Amino acid sequence: SLQTRRGGLSASVLRQRASASPIQAYRDQRAIMHTLRACIYMAFNVCAVCSIIFANKSVFAIYQFTFPYALTFCHTGTTAIGMKFMRRCGMYEYHALTMAQKAPLAFVYVLYVVLSNLSLKNNTVGFFQITKILITPVVLVFEMIFLGKKQSWKVKLSIVVVCAGVTMATVHDLSVNLLGMCLAAGAVFSAALYQLWAGSKQREFSVNANQLLDQFSPVAAGMLAVCIPILEPLGLGAGGETRSTLLGYNMTFGAALAIAISSVLGLLVNYSTFLVIGETSSLTYNVVGHIKTVIILVGGVLLFGDDMEFRKALGVGVTIVGMVWYSRLNYLEKMGMADVPEVATNGDLDGDAETKVVWTDYAKDLMHRVINSSSGWIDNALARSSAENGTPASTQTRRGQP
Repeated sequence: SLQTRRGGLSASVLRQRASASPIQAYRDQRAIMHTLRACIYMAFNVCAVCSIIFANKSVFAIYQFTFPYALTFCHTGTTAIGMKFMRRCGMYEYHALTMAQKAPLAFVYVLYVVLSNLSLKNNTVGFFQITKILITPVVLVFEMIFLGKKQSWKVKLSIVVVCAGVTMATVHDLSVNLLGMCLAAGAVFSAALYQLWAGSKQREFSVNANQLLDQFSPVAAGMLAVCIPILEPLGLGAGGETRSTLLGYNMTFGAALAIAISSVLGLLVNYSTFLVIGETSSLTYNVVGHIKTVIILVGGVLLFGDDMEFRKALGVGVTIVGMVWYSRLNYLEKMGMADVPEVATNGDLDGDAETKVVWTDYAKDLMHRVINSSSGWIDNALARSSAENGTPASTQTRRGQP
């Protein structure tokens, strides 16, 4: 099992594959499908995040809508409405959570948004970028403390390589003050905790990414609505409504369209974030997030003619190397988990017991598929019977008819 975790296949694993090759092929296929889904979700998230960055730049710079909390409220409100629409379309089942279950996640999300904006306002861009990079090691520590996940030294070293590359590519000036440092520390810890809970709460409450996002986004939107009068200049004071206030802003059709596009992209970002974290982990999501920085830097050079000095190019190259290394280690870990049953990794079971464990996993999954298929067939039969007899299917079910 130790050799398997290092990326190789031990002799016992090879003997097991020889004795139960159809079952092992089935488990390998599940691991490959998991990796494929994760790659699709991550590509979706990277595209959504890069798109919303450019959309927000147009909202702030071109249309001068310089109200970040109000814009985040639009994003979160659109997410809440969009998730309700997707549920109405049958994309996922409704799963209610209590306020005590969803309020902490919503509070940490709002705290992260508020502290991040205040940190950017009170720190230089270079120090703000450093704090964003620090979220990755903090997530690593949080996973070890709260979830008991321990990463190998190779994974830790690959994360160091990624963070070092992003630092070389993006950080140029560092200036620190006490208030900015405290705000940055709060933003880092709240961001790490939010990303951790986005994955762990799905398992804790037995919900999927869609159901959790559907439940917590309206609460988060309500909390942001309370923050807007406190943190944004509304224009209700002595100065009155001016263009620099939220109520005095001249909302043109172009500005409204730009905000609407940004809000829809906000829905896609939140949706893809929960998909990625639910399919992989908060650490993987955070590491993959650094590739967005690389794409933005390269896109600025190719599309807008930005300068690509040697230090920035070296940082991009180091980041890509670290990303490829981390991805390979993560893939080998998933394949290693598919190679050996968890009960048999300590070597205490003989070959027949190992095969029995694998067959049990296979039988459970097969039975689950059969039950789902049977229930679907029964529902279709009830619908056809009700159509022929002119009786609603729900009435037949209430009467206890098959």
